[in-house]
Order: sequence, then C-alpha cells, then structure tokens
Amino acid sequence: MAIYIDDGDQVRPKASLSAALIEMRELIAKAEAECDPEWPTWVEDLAIYEAPLDCEDPVEDGKLLYLAKEANHRPADEGSRCDYFCDYVPGVPSP
Repeated sequence: MAIYIDDGDQVRPKASLSAALIEMRELIAKAEAECDPEWPTWVEDLAIYEAPLDCEDPVEDGKLLYLAKEANHRPADEGSRCDYFCDYVPGVPSP
C-alpha cells in the first residue's frame, strides 16, 4: 500500500503518512495566505488516501485517511464580506 496526497489538481504519492500530513499543513498555510478574506475553494479538495502502489486512481481505489476540515468557527466582524471565519486543519473523515 502507498500514501497519496490530492491537492485538488493532481494526486501524488508520498513517502509516508507523516510526509503527506506535513505537505497538507503547508498547503493549508498557503491557502490561508491567499485568503481575501475568504478561503480559496481548492483548500476543500485537499485529501490524503491510502491505495495500492501504482494504482490508476488512488481517489477511487483507495481509502480516505484525512481531508481538510473547517475548524474554530467564529462570527465575522460586523461589516465583513464573510458570514463567519474559520481555520482549516487535517481531519479524519466522518464514519
């Protein structure tokens, strides 16, 4: 079995689960830097899968291990263009 990260554009193998989680956190930080004030939509596509090595489609053939989830919801400031503020964190999928 192998670990893959899906960044919304492409799915790439990673050396380990910890390497995939590090990259996911780096991509979340990159997305946060692009906030204006809304998060870029691609952040919701971040995911980590476990699938057979060299399978054609790890997303389809694999098991979802982590995905980017909203966390730390808080009300937006009055006059803001947003309904609320949140952070994104790697999270496990709901059963």
